[in-house]
Amino acid sequence: MKTKNRSSNSLAALAARLAPLALTLAVAALAALAGREVFARYADDPWTRDAHLRADVLQVSPDVSGLVTAVNVHDNQAVKAGELLFRIDPARYELALAQARAAHAQSRAALAQSAAGLDNQRALLA
Repeated sequence: MKTKNRSSNSLAALAARLAPLALTLAVAALAALAGREVFARYADDPWTRDAHLRADVLQVSPDVSGLVTAVNVHDNQAVKAGELLFRIDPARYELALAQARAAHAQSRAALAQSAAGLDNQRALLA
């Protein structure tokens, strides 16, 4: 009988020690879930006392790629269409432009050579 009493006493003591811990963990879990819900609600639908807010968030992407050398705007600054936002390092583009001009000149020379060859063939056939 003593062993039964002792084991039930030790179980009761263990339960008495774990009850506040279990209650604290349950309250903390509920608070975390409630906080998550409140954050999600206000993140999706922000409001003020006087009005609802609506913000347009746009992705900014360049027409060309390259290294950014200067940023001409600050966080959350209002910008207008056509306003310069970033300055991109021009070295790559200058090289690409020079290569394109060289390819264009080469194509014009090939066209001139083909036209001269055509004129020569026409002269031989006449």
